[in-house]
Amino acid sequence: MTDPLPPELPLVDVPKSLLWDYAEAPKDPMWRLQRIASRFPAIGRDRATVAALYLVRHHLKIPLETLDLIEIYEEKWRERLENPCPSAA
Repeated sequence: MTDPLPPELPLVDVPKSLLWDYAEAPKDPMWRLQRIASRFPAIGRDRATVAALYLVRHHLKIPLETLDLIEIYEEKWRERLENPCPSAA
């Protein structure tokens, strides 16, 4: 059984290249995430988008390989935020 959707999903930006059939992206967060997921990881690797994709990953209609990539990107983003590299001095 799939977990319920989080009550408030962020409204991530959708690149113009993914709006071939729309003048503007719909305000529906799941529409936006599904459209981005269809091109992940070529598009949507920023922290906010990966976090949102990760929250709804089991609700997206994507290949298992893409699901795995979303989980890997989320893991790596968390590692990066927990252990930031010291800036070169």
